Order: sequence, then C-alpha cells, then structure tokens
Amino acid sequence: MEIFAAIDIMGEKAVRLYKGDKSKVKVYGDAAEFAAKWQDMGIKYLHLVDLDGAFEGFPKNIDTILEIRKIFKGFIQVGGGIRSVESAKILNDIGVDRVIVGTKALTSVDFLIKLKEMLADKLFIALDFKGNELAIKGWESSLPFEKARDVLESIRPSGFVVTDTNLDGTLSGLQKARIETLISNLWGKIIYSGGIKDANDVKVLLSIPRISGVIIGKALYEGTLSIKEVLSYAYQKDNPVS
Repeated sequence: MEIFAAIDIMGEKAVRLYKGDKSKVKVYGDAAEFAAKWQDMGIKYLHLVDLDGAFEGFPKNIDTILEIRKIFKGFIQVGGGIRSVESAKILNDIGVDRVIVGTKALTSVDFLIKLKEMLADKLFIALDFKGNELAIKGWESSLPFEKARDVLESIRPSGFVVTDTNLDGTLSGLQKARIETLISNLWGKIIYSGGIKDANDVKVLLSIPRISGVIIGKALYEGTLSIKEVLSYAYQKDNPVS
C-alpha cells in the first residue's frame, strides 16, 4: 500500500483544516520543510493540496509546489484549484507525478477529455464525499454523485482519491462499511483519505482489497501514529491485519 503524507498549503505554510472549514485552520509551519521532514522519516509519497487554489479556483502555490518537487525525491501528486488545462499543464511540466482534479472534472466532459489526452494515467479524480453527495469548489458547494458518474464513465480515469469530508481533519477513526459503500461503484486505483487516527486505522484500510493507497494528514502532524510502524507493514507484500 502507498502511504501518502498530506501537505495542505495555504500561503506557503502546511496547514490542516477541520472538515474542510477554512475558518478552522491550524498552521504547522513551512510546507517545504515538512516535505523534507517526511522524506527523512522514510515516506515515499506526498499528497499536496493547494488550498488557496481550491478556494479561489486556480493554483496559487505553484512556487511552493516547485520548491517541494526539487526537495522531495519520491512520488508527488497534487490537487486544488485545477480547473483549466493550462493549470494542469503547469503542474505536469514541473514534474508532478500525478494530477488530481475535482470540481470541473465532475461537470465537464470536454475538460476531462482534454486532460486525459495530456495526462493519460497521471490523471486521477478527487471524489470528496459529503454525505451521499460530492463536495466541490473548496467543499463550499455540493453535487449529486449520480450527476458526476456519467461524466466520469465517459473517460474512465485511472483512479480516484476518495475523501470522507465529514471525517477529514477530525482524528475520529474510520468506518469500514462506509468506505466500502463509497468505493463500491468505482474502478481503478483508489486512494483513501479522511479520519485516520492511528496505525489500526491503516490496518482497516489494508483489509479492503480495492484500496491501493492512504493519505495521512493530521495524525502525522499531531503524532497520533508512528509512521515508522505504519511503513514497516504497509510496504510488505502480505500485510498483517488485526
């Protein structure tokens, strides 16, 4: 399983929001410094979110993302405010390994087709569930999943980043049945995010065969799990599940 460390970026800083609420933000420090820190701890995958971009509708932290790309030797995926082909191209050109698109990808087939032609398997779709609907536009609006499904099936992207927004940033732990329901109609690689508190939550995800990756955010920053412990079994071929 791929273990992603989340770095949510606002004004060049690594932050965490509570359930995506920008009025409930905690600043942890320089985003690039955290990229170096996670790398030193053995993490091979980063999940970067341009939060300023997500709220404003276009990337705002390209310079910070580029700085992180120069520092971090592993795999980097980026999302947040990518609502034009030009924005996706900028990220692709600076060496990002995967581009995560949400809001516009869920409503425009033409946009998705253009991205698929440019990015191929580097294109993943963000599905941020708020109840049974999808949160869009920085999680400030919503869209019925049924309306997005036809758009997604028209190009069948290589995979998805699935987030339960009601759990994101809460350290509340996981609901396995809920996760299985959220991913039941999806295909390809599925990366999960939201509510992870400790190593046992990662083991829950390891027990769901269709989950290929997990994004860990607040649990890393608050130290509620041992990343060394998680990495020790997450990269094994036969992951122990308790």
